[in-house]
Order: sequence, then C-alpha cells, then structure tokens
Amino acid sequence: MFTYELQRRLAPHGTTVAVAAHPGMSSTELNRNAPAAFRLPTTWLGPLVTQTPTMGALPTLRAATDPAVLGGQYYGPAGGCGPSPKISPG
Repeated sequence: MFTYELQRRLAPHGTTVAVAAHPGMSSTELNRNAPAAFRLPTTWLGPLVTQTPTMGALPTLRAATDPAVLGGQYYGPAGGCGPSPKISPG
C-alpha cells in the first residue's frame, strides 16, 4: 500500500517511480547472530525453504534496473516460501 500511495504522489512530478522489491527467504549469514533456539531449526530447515543469495538479489536488481518497470509494481518470489527462480511483477 505504501508503494502504491508513493507512486500516486510521485506520478505528477516527473519520471521517478516507486517500486516494491522483496528478496524472499535467502540462505545468507544473517542468521549467525540469532538466538540458538532460532538458529538450530533454520540450520536443518533452511535448505528446504530458502533460496541462494544470488536468487534473493534478483528482485531488487530487476526493480532497480529493468527499463520496463512501472511504478507501483512488486518484484519478489512467485508463490510459496521455497526456492523459486520466478520473479513476479505486479
């Protein structure tokens, strides 16, 4: 909702657009400082529900660099919480 409203306000003032991007669940080192109770289950379950850091970076990179991006769009994992090579616009 924030992105839609920001885009609505930006639209009359020029070429800047507001786009939402979400990396999804990516297997990165962010978990290393989490409490042990959280860290242990994610060590075992992580490979089943996360994607590579490279795939996690794609939605943000596409939102920032794709010339076909329109204001108000969302880029992120397509469906489910598991690994997905798809990036869904809109």
